[in-house]
Amino acid sequence: MNKNIKVILFIVLSLIQLAIPVQMILGKEYVLKNGEVFKFRIEPIDPVDYFRGNYLIINFNDNKIPVDNSKDYTINQTVYAIVENYSDGFAHFTAVSPSVPESGYYVKTKVLYTDGEAVYIKIPFERYYMDESKAKLAEEEYNRSLRDEKDVYATVRIHNGDAVVDGIYIDGYKIEDYLRNQ
Repeated sequence: MNKNIKVILFIVLSLIQLAIPVQMILGKEYVLKNGEVFKFRIEPIDPVDYFRGNYLIINFNDNKIPVDNSKDYTINQTVYAIVENYSDGFAHFTAVSPSVPESGYYVKTKVLYTDGEAVYIKIPFERYYMDESKAKLAEEEYNRSLRDEKDVYATVRIHNGDAVVDGIYIDGYKIEDYLRNQ
């Protein structure tokens, strides 16, 4: 009997350990499938993470949100950044709230710092994973595209505060397709 309880406990613990990463993956996939698409201007760089593979770190330069009183916010505080599309076709963070907004699109994030007039947030979507053999070439092509003043941006899907990078684009082509055509 004692051995049976140990086996059952082992199986239950194993299932719990499997359930956590599966839930995380399914959550990201749900956002990719059902989230609203927003375009953000980017500035990627290409590091290597030996556990996760090659990816592009995406540097979003739009993390400053003007506020009436930045003293209402503290470093590392959880906040909700409101996202809106501007007439230029790109998304921008327009407001920040300490509580979940009742309407619109928002991203759950943290305060990096404040400067008296604005809150600077941590962008919670900063990595774009791709085929390891193409990540370095993607970085080189991105830099070349900047010099040639091509349109470079990332699409991000947002749903209920979660955000996932859907793709990086150069002149309207997803970077993987753009590299194939070069």
